Amino acid sequence: MSGAFGPYGDEILLKKEGQEAIDFINERNSTFPTTSYKVQLNSSAAYSYLNDLYNGGKLLRDREGNLRQGRAIDTYSLVGPGGNNCATIVSRALQKGNYDIGIFQSPSSLNQFLFNVTAMKNGFNPGLWGPKR
Repeated sequence: MSGAFGPYGDEILLKKEGQEAIDFINERNSTFPTTSYKVQLNSSAAYSYLNDLYNGGKLLRDREGNLRQGRAIDTYSLVGPGGNNCATIVSRALQKGNYDIGIFQSPSSLNQFLFNVTAMKNGFNPGLWGPKR
């Protein structure tokens, strides 16, 4: 394993709720390029899936033995086949919520899929004839 920011390592899942979650999202959105999408799904089922992953994960400790934020839920793998990363976990959570989606291996492919679905719902036709009118 190559550790943090490498292609392999522990897959860490963070859990934040309430104001802590809002602050985290706002900070990430202001620091990194972000696109958000709205999808129709069974949010309780998706939430339950993610909670089960988190609760079944391994507690994390720093070098001094203190508990760290998050849990190790699997081995992180940026590339496939079968590797887990943020895109595969989000894809599976959407599937558990009955959203019709495949398993995407990379964040960019997941983003492209969601962009295309959203664009088509808003009238874009990627066919030969251009945008719907």
